[in-house]
Amino acid sequence: MDKNQHWNLREGMLLVAAIAFVLLVHGAIPFLMIPTLDQAVWTAGFSQSFANGSWFDIYAHDFGIPKPAAIAFGLAGAWPASLLIRLGFYPADAYSTMVALWLLVAFFSAYKISRRFGVSRPTALLGGVTWMSMPIIWAQAYFSMVSLGAGLLAFYFLAAINLFWREDETNKVTLSTVVFYFLAAIISVFMDGYSFMMFATGASILFAHAVISRPEMRRTLLRAALPVHVASFALAYVLYAAYIGRLNFDAHPIDFFRGTGLDLSFIVIPTKGIHWLPDLLGLSLRRTGEEYFGTGTVWTSTFSLPIILAGLTAFWLAKKRVKLAMGVFLVAAFGFYMALGPSLKINSTIPEYLQSSYSTSRLRHFMPADLAVMPTGNAWISEKLPGFDVMRVSHRWSALGVFALWMLVMIRVARTDRKGRAIWVGILFGVIVLNLPNIPKELKKASYQHMMFHQIDDLVIPELRQQIKKDEIVVFLPRENDFVVNYLAPRAGFRTFNIGGDKNIAEAITQWPSSMLGIGAEFVLGDSPVELVPEDIPSILKLLADGTADVILIPYFSLYFGKVVAHWNERVTFTSSGPHEIAVPLNSLVKRQDTSIFVPNATSPQALTGSPDDRILGVGLLRIELTESNEGRKIIEDSVRDTRFYPIKIGVGLMDRGFLTTGWFDVEAHHVWSQAESSLRLLVPEHCRRSHLMDRPTSKCFTVFKFNVFGASQERPVEVYFSTSTLKGIRYQFIKALQALPYFDVVDTDLFASVRLR
Repeated sequence: MDKNQHWNLREGMLLVAAIAFVLLVHGAIPFLMIPTLDQAVWTAGFSQSFANGSWFDIYAHDFGIPKPAAIAFGLAGAWPASLLIRLGFYPADAYSTMVALWLLVAFFSAYKISRRFGVSRPTALLGGVTWMSMPIIWAQAYFSMVSLGAGLLAFYFLAAINLFWREDETNKVTLSTVVFYFLAAIISVFMDGYSFMMFATGASILFAHAVISRPEMRRTLLRAALPVHVASFALAYVLYAAYIGRLNFDAHPIDFFRGTGLDLSFIVIPTKGIHWLPDLLGLSLRRTGEEYFGTGTVWTSTFSLPIILAGLTAFWLAKKRVKLAMGVFLVAAFGFYMALGPSLKINSTIPEYLQSSYSTSRLRHFMPADLAVMPTGNAWISEKLPGFDVMRVSHRWSALGVFALWMLVMIRVARTDRKGRAIWVGILFGVIVLNLPNIPKELKKASYQHMMFHQIDDLVIPELRQQIKKDEIVVFLPRENDFVVNYLAPRAGFRTFNIGGDKNIAEAITQWPSSMLGIGAEFVLGDSPVELVPEDIPSILKLLADGTADVILIPYFSLYFGKVVAHWNERVTFTSSGPHEIAVPLNSLVKRQDTSIFVPNATSPQALTGSPDDRILGVGLLRIELTESNEGRKIIEDSVRDTRFYPIKIGVGLMDRGFLTTGWFDVEAHHVWSQAESSLRLLVPEHCRRSHLMDRPTSKCFTVFKFNVFGASQERPVEVYFSTSTLKGIRYQFIKALQALPYFDVVDTDLFASVRLR
């Protein structure tokens, strides 16, 4: 086969189709879609901060102050995106373009490996698509660089194969091979720590196997390839340690490795809602974080039975004819072995008696040993060996196993006759189809994420620029994992101590002033933020008085999630019990909308009448209707699709009260009483949401609440606060306490409250 032959029209068309398909599967269509939101916002914040500085600036100076912030992982993505921002790209489009470019590098690397094995050009393109269809890549898009790092295993191992498995006549290591290997090692360490470790261990296994199985190359391998291998990873580590300013990160408890380990049932049976064909055939199972240990990607990204069966078959058929096959098989075995974590799990769930105590996502990461089937024997690796001890999300190692199995398939495809090749091409198509997500659904999601990214610039940034002067120092309270702050600070032009990312927070805290550390000190990453209480007011005063901060911002949206929507707020004073009604706009960007009802002066029947009922009552909800207009009150008929949820008549006939999320008493004959703080989660019907991918957000539907207000009269006016921001209701009393003090200047908006000294 002539590897240098020109591309013909058919091959060119296949190439274009393959590229388009890969980008569609990953939702990486620049200017239209982004594969994820939260991590995209986090990464784009670093990119924007880099772009605000010099061309070669690789530290953020806008957030995580006072020390310039190094990005803990993903510099290989954030810095190229910063170059695109300098060229005029909108940050979301810079991120999506950067992802698309790295995905294409991964795809072409898989193609080159296939060609290196001797596969024809069209089949090599199919092989590249097969690799890029693996859920261990696209289903981890939420984790941004972890996903790219997994895909780029093809790029890294192309370098390893070129170095350790040369088959030319000279048997010499060329300069281009050395440079490529150094480049691969450096990119991997600055892309993602997991794929760096996979590359290091997998390449070491291939090197050892080559030394043993290829005596004719042993001298070259030991004298040339080994020094290049060691020097490349040593240099990569030194550069990374110098960049982040530390030699390593803190090790994690072994229970974390166990909780995030690969469950064998996840390999065999896909999770419902993830893969198109298994869902269509009814072969998938519903799995949630309430039942299983670990993060969601443990069960959403690890279905790999098709490639396992194909890879093992390929190994069995090729092991005697191809020396490389055994080395690649050993890489696969090691990858899956490490992915299991320290204990074997087979449909291992959280026992019902423990589910309440494992109520937070952080706690579900930790799995006791006695709840697993048996030890795997690799705990000592994760506890004792440097590098391995911070690879806490064990199941991610399965990317190495899946990639090695894919290589075995391509090795076998290259060594079959025409009839056998047709069978293997069919197998590759089968693997792709079984791997695929529901593409229309994923494209809609990726478009929605692009829209939500724009919402930050459309809603939040203008308000921040209006409230905060350039280069002012801001403190966001309460503290949480402040992903969104990474973007807000460089985009709006202020500086802040806050920062997102657990490793970045751990580093920033070491430099924070004591007055900053005193507020929410008990906050633990992975849990909800510790809400502000009156006892925090002296610390806030100190932050402002000693010049640590110019302004305190208390947001009414989560700084962890990138989803920021326009909120509606209404404060009404009632002088009669009712009935009353109020129209609440439904946001077209969400499927379900939260509405909070807060009654600061809620009281009890006992307080008003002396009756024995000592419940604290707010409003008595009677009915909720759906309308098309805030003015006309035109009720939408039940015949409209997806509106059977409405109207909601509160009473004994109410079958499902799940929409009454928090702060409600038992449903009575014709109403349900709220407590002082309560919330609902209501369906936004399909026709009230965006009908097209490019639609802008609107409020074309309203819910009309009909209710009574307990104890309201001319003599006793009752203030009721309605908001579609749950956090605004939660933080309402604290803001009122600040407003009541003479030394604070508090500006309260729909998105946040800003606090300054008078």
